[in-house]
Amino acid sequence: MVGSRGQVKFGVAYPLPAGFQVSAAFQNLPGVDRNSNYVVRNAEVAESLGRNLGSCRGQAVCTATATVTNALFPVYTEFEDRLNQLDLRLAKAIGVGKARLKAMADVYNIFNSTAISALAITYNPTNTYLRPTTLQGGRLFRFGVDVEF
Repeated sequence: MVGSRGQVKFGVAYPLPAGFQVSAAFQNLPGVDRNSNYVVRNAEVAESLGRNLGSCRGQAVCTATATVTNALFPVYTEFEDRLNQLDLRLAKAIGVGKARLKAMADVYNIFNSTAISALAITYNPTNTYLRPTTLQGGRLFRFGVDVEF
């Protein structure tokens, strides 16, 4: 999928009555690119080329580590879907003597998106080509307290 490589991020905080505060953070990031590669071993090249790869340096028997990496299609032309994430926070400030407490409840990735963050981009016969290796983290709840004194 061809798309824009730009990104959008913003955050907002809004005070509410009774010492409450609500805030949100949003980000829209470009999807990971599919820079696909195919690693060709010397045995495959020698069959069609009629000689070993130059990295074999004239060895009679070339080791299996001699390879050439080829791009399967032009770089930065195909991408995964964009990553969208919305995080929310509700906080309440409480005065306790000279100290100040701030109780917080956070929800990260509120829409529970699972966008792909990384791919296996090297073609191989074990069927891992373009398999996601990292996904966006799932919805997460967090509760906390800040203490200022």
